Amino acid sequence: MARIARALGPQTLDDTEDIAVELATFAELRRYVRDGTIDVSMHIASIYTVLDYLGRLGDDAPAGLRT
Repeated sequence: MARIARALGPQTLDDTEDIAVELATFAELRRYVRDGTIDVSMHIASIYTVLDYLGRLGDDAPAGLRT
């Protein structure tokens, strides 16, 4: 999880890497995990951990934190 993150320069990827940085809302992240857009288990576990830490897993989150 990064807060107030900003790019400091261009990406320098290895020949085998194909990485695109995208911004997403919490609701979009939950949808991407549900619909399989994000399907790498390590990424899903990281997303779940951060959403849980922030109290934003879903309908059980406090009303002020739902998006």
